Amino acid sequence: MLAGFLFASAGLASGLQRVPLRGALDAQLEDVTGSAPESGQEEKPQFHFLLPVIDGKARAAAAGVLVQGGMLYLPLELLRREGIAFKGAPLQRSGKAFVAVGQLTQMRASFDAEKGTLDLICIAGCEKRTQLSVQPSTARAALTEGAGAFFNYDVSADWREGEGSGGLLGEGVVFSGLTNARTVFTCAYGAARRCTRLETHATRDDPENLTRLTLGDTLTQPQFGEAPLRFGGIKWGTEFSLQPGFITFPTLDFAGDAQLPGAVDLFINGVRRFQGELPEGPFSLGDIPAVQGSGEVTVVLRDALGRERQITQAYYASPQLLRPGLGAYSLEAGLLREGFARRSNAYDTPFAAALYRRGLTANLTLEGRAQAASSFRSFGGGLSAALAGLGALDLSATLSRSRAGNGIRGVGFYEWRARPFSAAFSYETATPGFRRLGQDDAPPRATARGQFAVQGEGGHSLSLSFLDRDERGSAAGSFRSDFRSAGLTLSGPIGGATYRLSALRLLKPEKDFFFGAFLSFPLGGGSASLGADYDGEGWTSDLRYRQHALSIGEAGYSARLSRGATQREEAGIEYRSSVGDAALLVTRFDGTSALRLSARGAAVLAEGKAALAPPITGSFAIVDVDAGKDVRIYQDRRLVARTDSAGRAVLTSLRAYEENRLSIDPHDLPLRASFDALEKTVVPGARTGHLVAFEKTGQNGVVIYLARADGTPFPEGWQITRLDDGKTALPVGRGGRVFLEAGIGQEISFQTPEGRCRIAPQPQKKDGGRRFHRCAAQRRAGR
Repeated sequence: MLAGFLFASAGLASGLQRVPLRGALDAQLEDVTGSAPESGQEEKPQFHFLLPVIDGKARAAAAGVLVQGGMLYLPLELLRREGIAFKGAPLQRSGKAFVAVGQLTQMRASFDAEKGTLDLICIAGCEKRTQLSVQPSTARAALTEGAGAFFNYDVSADWREGEGSGGLLGEGVVFSGLTNARTVFTCAYGAARRCTRLETHATRDDPENLTRLTLGDTLTQPQFGEAPLRFGGIKWGTEFSLQPGFITFPTLDFAGDAQLPGAVDLFINGVRRFQGELPEGPFSLGDIPAVQGSGEVTVVLRDALGRERQITQAYYASPQLLRPGLGAYSLEAGLLREGFARRSNAYDTPFAAALYRRGLTANLTLEGRAQAASSFRSFGGGLSAALAGLGALDLSATLSRSRAGNGIRGVGFYEWRARPFSAAFSYETATPGFRRLGQDDAPPRATARGQFAVQGEGGHSLSLSFLDRDERGSAAGSFRSDFRSAGLTLSGPIGGATYRLSALRLLKPEKDFFFGAFLSFPLGGGSASLGADYDGEGWTSDLRYRQHALSIGEAGYSARLSRGATQREEAGIEYRSSVGDAALLVTRFDGTSALRLSARGAAVLAEGKAALAPPITGSFAIVDVDAGKDVRIYQDRRLVARTDSAGRAVLTSLRAYEENRLSIDPHDLPLRASFDALEKTVVPGARTGHLVAFEKTGQNGVVIYLARADGTPFPEGWQITRLDDGKTALPVGRGGRVFLEAGIGQEISFQTPEGRCRIAPQPQKKDGGRRFHRCAAQRRAGR
């Protein structure tokens, strides 16, 4: 915690207060639980819901407390919410964190079973503490559950030197609620025809507990410095992405005492991130988001007399750290996969693995792991630490036992992120007998790599890197050569373009040199690039142009010309439609001509409605508007689609477990129609789909034409608000036309961009002419 005592500081009492439940409160416990604990008998954990009363003020929500071993334990969530300080580490029970009342440093707790209250009395330094959270607290929206399926396809046909071939990549998903089943496969047609299954699995998400269960093909949780392995079996573990707003890394806290009322400003690396008002007395700022790497937090307090004080403290934040008390685990068991993308059902080597990480303090996270297979065992541990002012350090050690004998592997990683300098270095070493799960060869004897970067003014950067790998012969007797290289990269903007210069020097196993220069710049509606590469034998120059098809109904183009060590000419066109994408590519490479036709898209089904669509990249929604063709549809205020002749469109990139606000443009709706809503919110699960219907609610009403006091019609596109029926938003059409659900002669009030006005609709003229209702704006006094 950042300790800032501004203008006047109050001391904190450090004496521990113990509540002797075993004696005086046994009778109260008997009232709640039905029996008092017997002397000498081990007491089982008991949970009760009590109403917190803090300094005589009852809180709105009850808190679940724990009674065990004659002691009362309070939920950590309550203490954090109320800003109650404590010493020591929390106790974990049933997945929740609790703190004994004896650990409280500022308050005394008492238990009243008859009233069902938990009384907390301040004893020092906690009176009227103002709690300010820098991160806005937002309640998680309820998930939108549905059932359906979709199938993604990417099909291609190739012709080269008179011979044809083709391929298909397919993905099928069936879902219901938070459960989905998925399979991916590929097929090749040509000289050999075959299909290969890539993966098949079912998943069940539990967003409340941040866990995911996977049955089938999946990946092991990657261990420090190792690549994940493919296997078929079961995997259950923590998945933080199920709550996108959940903060996993430690946040900063700041506490102080204001002698007079005033205002507080919070700056992170010179950028203001929070501004608020403070009453007199103790206060705390919580949940301060730290930018990754090295930085400074500055708090500025200004009181009612104009006095100002500033406190600055340095910090270092690492994404490898977990918040204190937060844990993450992964449990895996199954058969390791072999020949992925070549064989459909090749599984071997049964295994089991477990991994657990936990944040101990704001600067230290520990990790433990174990793996077991036939004739193989491994155990390891590691730590991640943030060193204030010095960077971040990760250390890991693993012991293995296999047919090759016993071995040990150690890994160290150091990182410093800051401006203008940043650096990263790692070193890995292993003994000859060490083996990884699923691998027979020994890893390299030692591997060292590093990178040093400098960020200059205007976005220019320079980075230096090196890699040194000391290999050894494998168990099969083959030999892998040592490898050593050093590289340099310079990049940045120049005018409206971007440049990149890179050089790579190989020192082992053979000396060689590579150089590349690249320049990209916008051209027309697309981008062009010029490049030149040297590979030790000769130069190759490259010229490219590309204009992407960004939205439905647009076409994109690409062209490429290469000369030098390779000769290439290439031209392509692509088109995006509401039912998928199509592309044509013609190439000529070193005298050989080829042509490729490809198409990508999806077939979707949600809640009984089916449609064709572009490829599904996230979750999807079938939007059904009861208003016909060409109604514009927005996702989070961004135009993404238009309805077809059936009044339907498919949105293919909804964000899982987040609010996706879908709306329709009122100007595209029939003037006499009213709808149940113009905006709806969808919170989909991962790889799921939903039907979102905008339905008509009625056609009764009148068409009127509104004009200003001088007789000029209201401008088309205005949004006016009807005030007499709950602030209904109404669009103004051409010539001041507005559709109202109202009767002739009914008095109606509006809020317009120019002020408020009031009218009583009258019928239109019998000769077909327009009757304009003059809506003279009445501005508020003083405006």
